Amino acid sequence: MRLIFLSFILLSCSHFKNDPKKTQKKYDFKDATGVFSLEKDLVQEESKLISRTKLIANQKLVEKTFAISEYGGRGGGLSPVRPFVSQYLSWFEGKRYFSQIKLDLQRKKLNVLVKSPEQRWNGKSEFSFPRGKIFCFKSQLIECLKKSGALGLVDQGRKVKLYIVWDSFPFHQELYSGFSHSPFSAAVVYGENNKNKKRYIVEVNNQPLIFELENGIIIKEMYWIAQGIQMIKY
Repeated sequence: MRLIFLSFILLSCSHFKNDPKKTQKKYDFKDATGVFSLEKDLVQEESKLISRTKLIANQKLVEKTFAISEYGGRGGGLSPVRPFVSQYLSWFEGKRYFSQIKLDLQRKKLNVLVKSPEQRWNGKSEFSFPRGKIFCFKSQLIECLKKSGALGLVDQGRKVKLYIVWDSFPFHQELYSGFSHSPFSAAVVYGENNKNKKRYIVEVNNQPLIFELENGIIIKEMYWIAQGIQMIKY
């Protein structure tokens, strides 16, 4: 289900106004429901990764996601990465769907707030962190893996474990098939060479997401065959 977005009031705005560190990339995005344009704004600060992702169809916003991650302090070749906050907002048939995920560092939990016209989703909940070092928001997956040092280890032939944090939780269960009611999904990243091209594979729930990068960090192409999704930079 793709949720039609009409308006979005979010704390993200101040991070992207005239920031010289901001980069923006645009992609053709396809899934089982249609063809979209995806725009991604990214700001990388000394210890934070800030992103805003917009999905657009027929010049109208479909979805918008804002996320901040924190990183730093290398250990064992990896720099721990953890989610700080994310907000997801969209509309479907004129109805507003919103979710927020926020880190409670002292209690080592994620606090989740959901507001939607469907009572089954609504309310507040909390989830304990599983044991791990790398926790990447789905909308920041490659950038998070790069900042953590995981891609460097993959280039050495290693596999690296991580957790994907679904910034669209709990609506990711409607967007993607085969996932449970949890903001965390265990995953592993590894590399392969295909026709002299380096690919990074993030495997989650036995489903590979295939990434081809340019300049070692920018997503050039992404294919998630199990979900019928592809994303190509233009």
